[in-house]
Amino acid sequence: MIAANRSHINARDSHSMIQTKRILLLEDSVLLNGMIEEFLAVNCYEVVAVSNGVEGLRAVLKEDFDFIICDMVMPKLPGNLFYLSVKKMKPHLCSRFIFITGHACNPKINDFIKQVKGTVLLKPFQMDDLLEAVTFVQVKTPSDRNKTSKV
Repeated sequence: MIAANRSHINARDSHSMIQTKRILLLEDSVLLNGMIEEFLAVNCYEVVAVSNGVEGLRAVLKEDFDFIICDMVMPKLPGNLFYLSVKKMKPHLCSRFIFITGHACNPKINDFIKQVKGTVLLKPFQMDDLLEAVTFVQVKTPSDRNKTSKV
């Protein structure tokens, strides 16, 4: 009986030691926003989902995120201006961006993503491709992940 209780405590302690990665998701399509949020939650990510860049800035001001998935074309503040705002406020987050867009032929968007050397997924994409992009960004991002903090 004591051994069973001890293993239960160890399992709980080891689970609490696993840090859930937090993702800020900016997507103005309610349907796509919900699908991505649900998919990432099922894959053990904690997601803060917003529908535009202004809401995204409010979230970034409150805390840092391990990853930022950002649509390029949104109302109020598009993805490129959101990124540039984050760059001024919290430049350490810029390497954590994954841009998503359905505008593959837009030269302004393509030039911006090339300029910032961004990771991009073209809509429509498979959800598994999103997980691969998150893994790619995690590998290429400097090891400041442990500094994720709330302000």
